[in-house]
Amino acid sequence: MCTKTRWGAGWLALCVALLAAGRVSAQFNPGSSAPPEVTVPIPTQNNLPDGGPFFAMEYVMFEQTNPTKSQAIAFRGFTVTAPNFTFVDAQGVTRGFNIGQFVGSQTEALDAHQVSGMQYEPGYKWTLGYRFQDGGTISFSDMRLFNTTKTAAATFAAAGFNVRQDFADSFLSSPVFNFPPEFSGPDKITDPAGNVVPGAAIGMWNAASIETLKFQQRTEQWDITYRAPAYYETETCKMSCSIGGRYFKMWEGFQWLVIDIDANTGDGGAFNTAIYQQLTSNNLWGPWVSTTWEQYLGAGFALQIEVGAAALLDIVRERAKYSLGFRWLGPQGKYSRSDFTIAPELWGNLNLMWYPIEGVQVKLGYDVMGFFNTIGSYNPVGFDFATPTPKWSHIPLRTFDGFEVGIGFIF
Repeated sequence: MCTKTRWGAGWLALCVALLAAGRVSAQFNPGSSAPPEVTVPIPTQNNLPDGGPFFAMEYVMFEQTNPTKSQAIAFRGFTVTAPNFTFVDAQGVTRGFNIGQFVGSQTEALDAHQVSGMQYEPGYKWTLGYRFQDGGTISFSDMRLFNTTKTAAATFAAAGFNVRQDFADSFLSSPVFNFPPEFSGPDKITDPAGNVVPGAAIGMWNAASIETLKFQQRTEQWDITYRAPAYYETETCKMSCSIGGRYFKMWEGFQWLVIDIDANTGDGGAFNTAIYQQLTSNNLWGPWVSTTWEQYLGAGFALQIEVGAAALLDIVRERAKYSLGFRWLGPQGKYSRSDFTIAPELWGNLNLMWYPIEGVQVKLGYDVMGFFNTIGSYNPVGFDFATPTPKWSHIPLRTFDGFEVGIGFIF
């Protein structure tokens, strides 16, 4: 199941953007620079050749690549870990089981693909800069996308309550191994007489009651930009180039939570809870260059197209950890490493610009960004508790695409 993005926050950001937002480029200024016929009570520049500081704010909404693919995580049933164990099977017959035998249908109950897929993330962007008298600009901008979250869960209540006559399919099991005694879990299996069998299914991930998955992504981008004066300009068209430096962060977090309920007490608290976390953080740094073409359409409207490229160094932090529900108590299984790779970027945007008065710019745009050779995890779970090493891979292409709307002011 997927949780919906917080649209309320998105609409609030949109309202803010429409009131005081937008990315400012070197403003197109066809025709005369005479004062506007309409006087607006804001201190914007009414003679653009004089230059001046500018501020902009935008509402943005992007969807991005989710690298998660299929990985089976939980199955219906449990593995026997006690000698001379007897259990009433699905046909109602009492049978003996050996250590290591699996009881239940072993039907897949939880898979990582349930938290895969793309969805739109709302966010915001602000820009602060200065426009020089020659038409060039220098600016600093910050874009952030709010967390997007996808969740999935499996519990003892199987679909249609089809748990078999022996109730084996009311349990969930996952193949975690090499765990310490603190993660053995409580007793939860009973014999045909209803008595709890000590040690019948050792391990919090063996005969658990509830398992949940959560995958989150968040993004931020910092840019410093110098846009040179137009190198080509007519009455209705102009072209310019920009250069700058960029920091782009893509953070991804996968969490797997298992609750193992005690058959004696019904306790499923923190000491009967196991948490697995896998984190990937791509931190990209480097220079970029772009070119912009702007065509005046009339009535204060213009069409703007920008294409650019960046050469980015990607410093990647990769972490995986098992812990108890009380994360500061008990042993933990940890793994961490850092990778370095070159991750080029290509992007383009198409914007409809409106210049209602001198010094004011309104923008509606569509952006596409592509990052090559970043790192992510297709299969996020490492089942070895002692050394949880999920497989991190080079992602050939990550894409971001979405919309921007905003307004900017030159003062």
